Amino acid sequence: MESLSASDAAWADIVYSGSVDGDARRIADQLKRRTADDALRRAAVALQKQVRLTMGEITDEDYLPLLRAALDDLPKHERLMAILLNSAVWLAVKRNRLDDAERSLRFLRTQFGRTADPYCRLSLIHGEAFFANAVGDHSRLRALHGQAMAIPLPEGERQWLLTRSQYLDSLIADHRIASANRLLADLERRAARLRSVTAVVPLEILRARWCLAAGRFANGLAALATSQDSPNIGRALRLSLRIRLRARLDDLAGARADLATFEEVRRGDVGVTGATDTTSDAHAHLLAGSCALAARAYPDAERSVRDGLESSDRVHPASIEALLVLKAQIELARADAPAARRTLLKLASVGERPDLALEWIRLHLLEGDLASAAAVLHGLEPECDATYLQGQLTHAHECSAHRWAQLLATAAMGSSAKATKPERPRPSRDGSPPRADLIGGSTAMERARSLVARFADLDAPVLIDGETGTGKEVVARMLHAGSHRAAEPFVAVNCGALSDTLIESELFGHVKGAFTGASADHPGLFVSAGKGTIFLDEIVSMSPRLQASLLRALETGEVRPVGGTRSRRISARVVAATNRPLAAEVKRGAFRSDLFFRLERLVIDLPPLRDRAEDISALVDHFLRGDFAESGAVASAALLDDLRHRPWPGNVRELRNVIERMVLLSGSQAVLLPESPAANDATADPSPIMHTPNASAPSGAAGYPSRLDFLRAAFRERRRLTRGDAIRLLHCAPETAARALAQLETEKFVRRVSTSAHHRTSHFEIVAS
Repeated sequence: MESLSASDAAWADIVYSGSVDGDARRIADQLKRRTADDALRRAAVALQKQVRLTMGEITDEDYLPLLRAALDDLPKHERLMAILLNSAVWLAVKRNRLDDAERSLRFLRTQFGRTADPYCRLSLIHGEAFFANAVGDHSRLRALHGQAMAIPLPEGERQWLLTRSQYLDSLIADHRIASANRLLADLERRAARLRSVTAVVPLEILRARWCLAAGRFANGLAALATSQDSPNIGRALRLSLRIRLRARLDDLAGARADLATFEEVRRGDVGVTGATDTTSDAHAHLLAGSCALAARAYPDAERSVRDGLESSDRVHPASIEALLVLKAQIELARADAPAARRTLLKLASVGERPDLALEWIRLHLLEGDLASAAAVLHGLEPECDATYLQGQLTHAHECSAHRWAQLLATAAMGSSAKATKPERPRPSRDGSPPRADLIGGSTAMERARSLVARFADLDAPVLIDGETGTGKEVVARMLHAGSHRAAEPFVAVNCGALSDTLIESELFGHVKGAFTGASADHPGLFVSAGKGTIFLDEIVSMSPRLQASLLRALETGEVRPVGGTRSRRISARVVAATNRPLAAEVKRGAFRSDLFFRLERLVIDLPPLRDRAEDISALVDHFLRGDFAESGAVASAALLDDLRHRPWPGNVRELRNVIERMVLLSGSQAVLLPESPAANDATADPSPIMHTPNASAPSGAAGYPSRLDFLRAAFRERRRLTRGDAIRLLHCAPETAARALAQLETEKFVRRVSTSAHHRTSHFEIVAS
């Protein structure tokens, strides 16, 4: 990196120190001394506004354009560059734009992955921590907090105190209450020397957070009573802590009074030390639900959770997790063990998250499984004392004093009482395949799995967006299997495979005599699905009339059969999928905007395989160990490398077909090599167009031709194709190929040539050059 002049470097150092100390005035003083509109000044303006944003003085919208201006021309000062990129990750996570956060984080890793500068390393670790928290990777988050603690920083700096605050949260999450108390006591002993930074991160707030986790609720309220109002941490954060502490003390009148005050101030105040957006609608519903749970008003508590999860299209991921934990606690309090198990499994399995250990103990006790409850207890940190645990279980009616004594005695016997890892919900009774999963460890797949877990138990429609072959039905089945509807039917409908008249009858039913051939009443798939899930694949192919009927069904919860006069109530949840962006279809008038906005509330985007080539090894291994395990074949490293560099227009479906053909044609060959005939021929078609750059992704994605463009190019080269040729070229379903050919026929680009009365013997010829 080109070095700055000594004066510029000194100026930038002061700006950086003002930023990390949260001192907007220090940055403002430096801005008065620099009038040139250069990269350094733009960085300083952005960082000054960020300090004001964390203090609640401005909004995200005020800060965003200034940050963008600074990122467009990054300063040639390593620490300023690192903290700006860190800010980009933080703001993107705060706004729940994980794609933007991931891009900024990749750039941050590229620039500072091997830096020796401790402050740049800290910016990278904090950026990684923001993202890990957003995607729910708690083990990585705790590891990152430990790495930050290991960076040598001068005592008394704000960064030094922030790293310890975050590490304190990690200790609490692991139920290492004693270690957390020692760390906090050490900071309190240094309070006089830390006065300049404890205005930003008050030790009283840290003590109150520890008391809430340790079950010392009265002490937590006493600590908050000594905390003075300060815009640096936000009144909303203190009120949030006080509400939860009072609820645990059964001081419901005080909790409700604080909740009313919280509602008045939360819109204009921002906390800087909380893991979630303390002022969000979702967090407000979380606090209201906690109060209702303490009052045993379970319907009100459940309503708060539901309203919190649906309060915004962009609920912060950490808020969603907190609401799901509250949901599990409500279900445990109601002794609804099956529902509590489903909710906890959405968050993590036994042992994966120590912060959920108490909920798992309560669940096992409800289920009468004392051995598993004791095994979870035995697996906690040794310093997690019994007094703390019993205090946390005070309100758990399933844990009487006698039961608690039994639990302690069983846990003391040691590791002989081992908890068995719970099974995921079993397949639905409709005969659907065993529980599917998304294979791959890429960030995109992790995000998709996270969204599936968050959306599964909601009743709102879900839209799955992705190219052909990316696994949209797999995601739909995962949503069904992970929901409270798992025991109900899962009904899949390919909207593109049925005519407009037929699909209306199939979906909504018909009465006897409604049309020729309607010899009996037919309830329709919406009614037949009961309280289960109905999956509408290729919804973009629906006609405008059918779209209007579907919109009405979603809004009213009723359908009217063809030819009928009475509507029928429906309870099934709708999951829709599209292989073309619906926003673009709305723009060109092919899809109703009101139906699009109804479906867009919960969206899961599945990336094409070419954008996650790192998952190909896992997918190949999955196919060879699962579907084709009897062959005993394994993939060579050379083959995997070859597969990673292919364009995969048919995505995961095409990859599976390739592996299947290779296994079938490999004979006795145990190791599949790239020079195997099947490997070379698997994606080879009669047309060399499949091997031309950017011509092998008929998906309409950016930089790739659409299916129709792809077919036009194939016809120009070969002059004649059958429908089977089109299916092989596009790597798509027969119905999709038929629609594409029909479109070209309508455009008079090709014409059908029939050689017999049977349509399967026909082919298509180009009529335009």
